[in-house]
Amino acid sequence: MVRKERWRACVRRGAVGVEWILKMFRGVCLAVALCLCVLFVVRGVAFSYASTASDASSAIAEAELRIQVCYSAAADAEKAGANVTGLLSVLDGAGLLLSKASLAFQGGDYDSAYSLAVQSNSTLARFEAQAGSLKNTAVQDGRMDFWVNIVGSTVGTFAVIIIGVLLWFYLKRRPEKSRNVVS
Repeated sequence: MVRKERWRACVRRGAVGVEWILKMFRGVCLAVALCLCVLFVVRGVAFSYASTASDASSAIAEAELRIQVCYSAAADAEKAGANVTGLLSVLDGAGLLLSKASLAFQGGDYDSAYSLAVQSNSTLARFEAQAGSLKNTAVQDGRMDFWVNIVGSTVGTFAVIIIGVLLWFYLKRRPEKSRNVVS
């Protein structure tokens, strides 16, 4: 109701233009700024208390499961003959973060426990793909070793036998000059 009266007063004075628009704009800007401040404060409080004991516990359990799966992938890659030292160092780092998360959880610091468990989990984001790639490379190298070792050895053996037989035939057909020299 007050705005209508102001509007009418401005219309009577002939000052409906820029002055009135600036006054209204300032009021609207202050209201929007106040709403945004309240929103950020409420969201900040909500985010700071978002990590409860159940959130931290589930994040730690998820990280533990992820480490077990990644350890199994690294073991499979090692069985295939891959060099997994790089994978093991990543796994050690994730395990260290997980142990820190467990200690923080036991101490009641659920925010840190949740954060550390999520960091441990994100450290292992590409681990399984890397382990699978190393395993596939090791399997291919193993196949190549088979071809080089087994087939190469077989071909080498036959080459020695064939050369030996050819040399025997060559020496047998040679004239027998040296047999009657001394009797």
